[in-house]
Amino acid sequence: MRQPGLSITLEELIKLRLESRLLSFLNPSTVYARETGEYLSGFRGRGMDFEETRSYQWGDDIRTMDWKVTARTGVAHTKIFKEERERPIFIVSEFSPSLFFGTKNRLKSISAAKAAALIAWAAIGEGARVGAVIASPAGYVEHAPKSRRLGILPLLKTLSMVSNPFETHSDIDKASQEPSSNADLAGALERVQTIAPPRSLIFILSDFQSSPLQIKKPLSTVAAHHDVTAYYLLDPLEKKLPPPNHYVITNGSQLSILNTHAKKLHMAYQKQFNEHFESIKTLCTSLGVSLLTLSTEDDIVKILRQQGEHCG
Repeated sequence: MRQPGLSITLEELIKLRLESRLLSFLNPSTVYARETGEYLSGFRGRGMDFEETRSYQWGDDIRTMDWKVTARTGVAHTKIFKEERERPIFIVSEFSPSLFFGTKNRLKSISAAKAAALIAWAAIGEGARVGAVIASPAGYVEHAPKSRRLGILPLLKTLSMVSNPFETHSDIDKASQEPSSNADLAGALERVQTIAPPRSLIFILSDFQSSPLQIKKPLSTVAAHHDVTAYYLLDPLEKKLPPPNHYVITNGSQLSILNTHAKKLHMAYQKQFNEHFESIKTLCTSLGVSLLTLSTEDDIVKILRQQGEHCG
């Protein structure tokens, strides 16, 4: 009998379409800004693209004045913008062995699959095209942007398989898969940069177990050309050890005993997590990437909704 939280089916990911109606990632009225040391963040909506400069006409908004051209010609000019009709959304997610872990409600890999599906469904509901680059033990899987409900079914199928630690991945569409023995987040970021149009919306789902030095270059390149929101996937046990006791732990094939009586062990464990998290946070802040957390004990829909409303 299948245990909830250890795997997720394609049918379950399809049903998330109903819950995605509570979410909005493309809010046209949202105003965003960058300030020193702070990024006001995550879900940027359709904006305006500069088209041309022309002579000022009565009724034009003075806030769109082109002061450089006005000063150069001596004649008032204003900037004309065209509405940015479409900004594709790309989901970049890794399903490395470290994501097949969880002590509360679900594995981190299941959190990633559900969050990715909810983002995809919400974007489709708002008329956006959704693509993805996924790194898994079997290699990289790319999904071209699709704008229809049926178009994201291959993506949902991939998510249902790569999030399952017991899945062989043999049924993944070979046309979209490139085998690799070391597929990781850095490689996925490099790939999305080659296929995503400028100023796409990029959502990263990862537990960021890689060193910041490994992802700094590809992440900085992506952040320079796109609007990026990253979700740091974690489990409560990764932040803090459980109360002093002896615990049986397993990697699926071997058993071991975890002794948490030593106070120094608790302190060292928590310090290690905090230092790594802060290093990832510092990197993201320096690049203008919004970093949000998603725990295996969280209500994913509720968290995505709260964060979307906060950003709006």
